[in-house]
Amino acid sequence: MFPPMHQMSGQDALFLYADTPDCPLQIASLVWLRLPESCRPVLPWLRDYYARTIHEFPSMRQRVMQDPLRIDHPYWAEDPDFDLESHLEGRKLGPDADAQGARALFAEFLGERLPSDRPLWQGIVVDGIRLGDDPQPATAFMLKMHHAMMDGASGAGLTERIFSPAPGEGPPRPAPRPEPGPLPSAADLTWRALRQRVWDPLRVARLISRAAPRLRAEAAPRLRAEGRSATAPAPPRAEPLARAPRSALNVQISNRRAFESVEIPAEVLTKLRETSGATVNDLILTLCGGGLRQYLRERGELPDESLQAFAPMSLHSGDDDGRPTNRISLIRCSLATDTDEPLERLARIRAATARGKGRRRRGERELVREIGRLLPAVPTQLAVRAHGLLSPYVGPLTNVVISSIRLSDDPLYMGPGSVVGFEGSGPLVDGIGLLIAAFGYRRGLTLSLTAAPEAVPDLPGLVKALDQQASRLRAELAKQTAA
Repeated sequence: MFPPMHQMSGQDALFLYADTPDCPLQIASLVWLRLPESCRPVLPWLRDYYARTIHEFPSMRQRVMQDPLRIDHPYWAEDPDFDLESHLEGRKLGPDADAQGARALFAEFLGERLPSDRPLWQGIVVDGIRLGDDPQPATAFMLKMHHAMMDGASGAGLTERIFSPAPGEGPPRPAPRPEPGPLPSAADLTWRALRQRVWDPLRVARLISRAAPRLRAEAAPRLRAEGRSATAPAPPRAEPLARAPRSALNVQISNRRAFESVEIPAEVLTKLRETSGATVNDLILTLCGGGLRQYLRERGELPDESLQAFAPMSLHSGDDDGRPTNRISLIRCSLATDTDEPLERLARIRAATARGKGRRRRGERELVREIGRLLPAVPTQLAVRAHGLLSPYVGPLTNVVISSIRLSDDPLYMGPGSVVGFEGSGPLVDGIGLLIAAFGYRRGLTLSLTAAPEAVPDLPGLVKALDQQASRLRAELAKQTAA
């Protein structure tokens, strides 16, 4: 009898296979808290708080288990030796600690790989930080998880269980849980993997039977417009694989990280949305495109062609089983860095994102899940590692990753303490040395930049360029409105 386990999806396993010492594939958050004196010392209070909430997140108590022959994707199995205290630790930065010092520690935290012999997450608490001119000390809570556990959308969904819309004493203590059983043996894992792979031919047939009618239905209108029937063979056509231009952002990287953030207040963001009529996502891409153009141009490194960005798009839906996991697709769009006009850049980006969303097929979520499940473990891992090694020598698929997560328009609380702000990060890989994560909270926006120094040696310079581009876009929109 097999012990209870949960198998990783193909997408989850892909992040595990691609993890290397120089490119740890982790998502992380930096939460700024205002805690009353009743919560101090903070570390024991936070451990107690998590002890009352961790039952909501099964994967935070589970280890990765893989069959020795790598026949199938890994499994999550509950760790019988799970120790919460080993996952939450306190750090001190000295009496003059400020936000920049905490962000520097967060950058070091991002470059550290998670140990594989226990659940794949770690938290750090830093108390006594000065934020601006406020004399009351703030607390920084840094939490990172392996990307194999969840994507950004799942992580944002967990905020509803960790934080609350009103201050209080925190969640109640859960009922006692039964002790977990022993971890599965190598023989158990191997037999389970073999049994799973026996059914792969049937899964392939089912995937084809589901995908073929949908693809024909989607192709029929285009084929009728071309004067052909849906059953007529398509004429041969060779299209080159479109790639992003080579840039200084796309190099081989180490495990060193730099981290900075740019704040866009709620009133500024509201004004930008009202005067432009654009979505927040389009405004984010426009600001990033303008900032990158200014930064690279000042360094003499701006490509003639426009930079391109990958924008992750959630494929989660209402019929998900509630377990945090990875269900994402990627939209690639131009950042219009080949123009110096902010309004032209915004118009081009709006058109590009509209086309990208229109290409999203209804069955993409199911296809991604099924295809990932059928990919063999060892060839997939070898292919991912080979791409990382070859990335500096081939044209990049994209220049930068820009993700957007909307958390809450209203204030959030952690027990009796208030959440001042959210910042965060995602993984960097060889060939993509910059990630920009946008967090929407209390109707404002925070752009968090994670960079490898090999790709962005002057991250404060890029932050300054983004700040200036926000002011410039606001001024151009005001002129247009007045005209």
